[in-house]
Amino acid sequence: MALSLKVSLGGRVFVGASQIELVSVGVADATVEVDGERAIQVYDDRSVEILPDVYLGLDNIDIHGRSVRMVFEAPRTVTILRDKLVQVENA
Repeated sequence: MALSLKVSLGGRVFVGASQIELVSVGVADATVEVDGERAIQVYDDRSVEILPDVYLGLDNIDIHGRSVRMVFEAPRTVTILRDKLVQVENA
């Protein structure tokens, strides 16, 4: 099942127990870091496996606003939350 979230530069999304952070935005690609360690290049024309059975692609890249729409494809059993929601749940 697909889920799309708009994420700004430095924004984080939690996929299961992993943290995905947007660290750079280009014209047709972006770089994300997984758990602050592994840098992965993602693209607007194809999906990339960032975690087992979790794929990430891009849409609506805004290089001036430094944001992208991240499109996640993952099994329904995988929890995907924006950073703000994780902070609320842990409060």
